[in-house]
Amino acid sequence: MQHAQLSLHLLLTDASPHPSADTDCGCVVCLQSKFLRHALTHAHLRPSFRLHLTTAVAGIGFFAFEDIANAMGWPAVLHSLWHCLSAMAMGCTNSLLQHLEMALL
Repeated sequence: MQHAQLSLHLLLTDASPHPSADTDCGCVVCLQSKFLRHALTHAHLRPSFRLHLTTAVAGIGFFAFEDIANAMGWPAVLHSLWHCLSAMAMGCTNSLLQHLEMALL
């Protein structure tokens, strides 16, 4: 029975039109949920989580608006802005990594 479930899972994963995007979205959801869970229980993680969430949402907004702005003839600065914001958002995860490493020591 487990072999059949695994085969079905592999079939559905391969049937996706964007398997790498599906994997990326799954990783993002896992990271966000873990960071949120730990930020809710450990107050010292909340400021970095707020900054992480704010910069990530702003970066996603700039990413989504980039094509529209380019079509409107705006300068092509949004692309570099969303790269900077996503780098900043990922940099904010260092506090979570430090917290998780301290739990292992």
